Amino acid sequence: MILFRNLISLALCLFFSWNAHAQIHPKNPSFDYIWRFWDANQEPDKTDISDIYPVSMLEQNIQAVHTRAISQKNQDVAIRSALVLAFIYHDQAKFDAGLPLLSYLNDHIPAIPKKYLKGFLVRYEEELRGKNNIAEAIVIRKERIRLGYIQTFWEIYRDCGLYDYALKDYVAFQPYPTFTDMRRLVYYERLALLYMNTRNFKQAKKTFQQGIIQADSMLVWNIKFKRFDPIFIQYWKGNFTGMSASCDMEMGDYTNILPRLSTDMQFSVRNIDHKIGIHFLMGDYYMHEKQYTEAKKQFDLGRGLLAGKISRPLRLIHLSRFLNYFKTIGKSDSAYHYLQAYTNYRDSISTALHQNQAILLLGKLELNSRREVLFNTKTQLKTEKKKTESQQIQLNVLIFFLITFIIIGFIVFVNFRQTKMIEKNVEVIEWQHNRNEILLKELHHRVKNNLQVVSSLLNLQKRRIPNPESIDIISALQNRIQTIALIHHSLHDSNEYDFVNVEDYVRTLIDHLATIFFNEHDSVVDIVYTLDHRIKLPLDRIASFGLILNEIVSNAFKYAYVARQGKLFVRIQLDAQIVTVHVGDDGPGDEEVIRESKNLGMKLVDIMCQQIGAVHRMYTDQGFWHEFKFSL
Repeated sequence: MILFRNLISLALCLFFSWNAHAQIHPKNPSFDYIWRFWDANQEPDKTDISDIYPVSMLEQNIQAVHTRAISQKNQDVAIRSALVLAFIYHDQAKFDAGLPLLSYLNDHIPAIPKKYLKGFLVRYEEELRGKNNIAEAIVIRKERIRLGYIQTFWEIYRDCGLYDYALKDYVAFQPYPTFTDMRRLVYYERLALLYMNTRNFKQAKKTFQQGIIQADSMLVWNIKFKRFDPIFIQYWKGNFTGMSASCDMEMGDYTNILPRLSTDMQFSVRNIDHKIGIHFLMGDYYMHEKQYTEAKKQFDLGRGLLAGKISRPLRLIHLSRFLNYFKTIGKSDSAYHYLQAYTNYRDSISTALHQNQAILLLGKLELNSRREVLFNTKTQLKTEKKKTESQQIQLNVLIFFLITFIIIGFIVFVNFRQTKMIEKNVEVIEWQHNRNEILLKELHHRVKNNLQVVSSLLNLQKRRIPNPESIDIISALQNRIQTIALIHHSLHDSNEYDFVNVEDYVRTLIDHLATIFFNEHDSVVDIVYTLDHRIKLPLDRIASFGLILNEIVSNAFKYAYVARQGKLFVRIQLDAQIVTVHVGDDGPGDEEVIRESKNLGMKLVDIMCQQIGAVHRMYTDQGFWHEFKFSL
């Protein structure tokens, strides 16, 4: 039965493919003809213009039309030709050629037909992300959110290497498509790939299998209603089949791998990037089976298709596969060459990811704040409703007793009027109280934002300074600014306006410093916390406390773990209203050297200790330690 159904599906695919190509089209079409055909087929299940004409001919002809329209200042033709050509370049993953056209369109957004604005913004953002221009991509993403085209930031998180955030954002804010169409297949693919990014291959395979079931149901449904092109559905089914096989390979199961990958390859003609990935997966399979000649053949095919394209993940896979191949067959010179190329490229990606994560920090805080505001607003409305109902009940009871015990009408009237005045005063007082709370939160929020702006300005200045010592000074200054900004962020997010919980603040501060000094996925420091959750400090003391901790931990991260791994110990205890703080590392350290180095950070520690009345000392005990005590 399954074989019969597959034969029917294949026959339908061949029929629709022949029927689409059987139409008569001019051999040398004018741009008007190309535009009308392209404009009429902008649905996922329609025939693409590149299925009718060679891509090279389309690119050459439309580029000439666009260049001529620009020189003749014919904006309408320039916009339409840029749209068609940019979309064709995007489908071919030719971002170097496509980005100038998309940039031109971005400069003329009011002239873009409204029906293409959404597709243009999607492609422009994807190509910016493909070129690692995360800052501009975030601007486009915010515009898409403002226009109501999308609600999530998950692609930005993914391209910055924050896969857990990407998965959570996708699951929480990407709605499951209501209707049975291509959008459901796209939904399953994106969700499964995010599971693969987080190395949850079991869940990824389960999601790909759900996509296969969805594609099969669409094929059966399409036999009756003929709504979709079966070729597109078969492409998605092949895609899910091949990626399900890749999940099995990741989990060490190589059973029935090659037939599933071959099915995927058969229907992946149009998606070049996916086809490249399948070649590398086939090579991995042959390497596992020790068929090294076939493995090399597949790796070469993938490398050939990858030439000229911009795809950091595929480029990294390409280098790692050739490294493994030459290492396995014993060609040490070639293996060493690819080892160097792989290491350099991986390090460049890691550096870029770290920079992008820094760029994303403010945007992430903004997104989290927006979601927290939405959640808090709903919660506040429910609380206010219950409070109003309770107040109404109390008021009714009060009025009842007043009416019961007051006989004389004049006294009843006077008391009723007084009650109303009391209620009005209560409302005014409550309104003023709520307003003061909002203003205080807004004050903390603005102070935090202003400090973030100052930090960003310092970051811009730092990029223009060639002197490493000056860069270190500015970086240390940024850390001190961020230390104070985190205080106002904590006060803004908490229900207390005068005190900050030391445990939460210390963890947030040290985690922030760790992301600055170390790669998020390759940290060399194991941080061991022993924190008393009872300690809270007022605003005037938490700032000095945070600056002390910032200088001590920054020095430890900077000097104690050079070319080595180690542990950082943070102990904060409260006993008889005395707070004792121990911060130590297991690295080398000399108190006299530190004291005599005239380090600004240590001078700042001494000044801040004086401000909070703390006694500070340094000592060695299987590592280098700082201790300071102060009274609550």
